[in-house]
Amino acid sequence: MRQVASDRHWPELLDLPTGSGKTSVLLAATFLLALEPSSAARRTVMVVDRRVVVDQSYQLAQGLASALAGSSGGALGRWDGGCGADRG
Repeated sequence: MRQVASDRHWPELLDLPTGSGKTSVLLAATFLLALEPSSAARRTVMVVDRRVVVDQSYQLAQGLASALAGSSGGALGRWDGGCGADRG
């Protein structure tokens, strides 16, 4: 993330092994967009071959979107990182 922030450029491809935190790329992309809206990527595309990663990414994105939508500021400071899927 530090490199993307300083270079203002994402690599063409992030080829990451299992367990490396691929879903965290969504959080990094959102943070960098908030940090520098004029030069940040507007879209993040994830191509994976495992349904569980798709579901985890979707749940993470939904949780982040809910936290941001329901806040007048500081949402990420209050967001616990969960997706809300197992809250009842």
